[in-house]
Amino acid sequence: MLLTVLLAVPMVAGATDLHELFYEGYSIVEKTRVAGEFAGCVAGRRIPLENGMVFVCSEFSVAVGGSTEVVIVEDDYGDIRLTIDEAEYRGTVLRSR
Repeated sequence: MLLTVLLAVPMVAGATDLHELFYEGYSIVEKTRVAGEFAGCVAGRRIPLENGMVFVCSEFSVAVGGSTEVVIVEDDYGDIRLTIDEAEYRGTVLRSR
């Protein structure tokens, strides 16, 4: 029963602080903003960014703020994370050509 309750509660993925990501070896790739409104992530949802990139969510995450400021970070192994209003979201960033 406890497992059912835990699975029903929406969760925000990963670290919620850029400082924690920096400590884990990530560095800033780019800063931008969400183009339009951001209501959180659902696997496969495409979120257009003002810099022409598109973020594709890989998991469910609840939006935790009203800001649309985006920071894209990457580690030495090519793992990319995106923060919106300092909350971390996992997925893929499609770069414009």
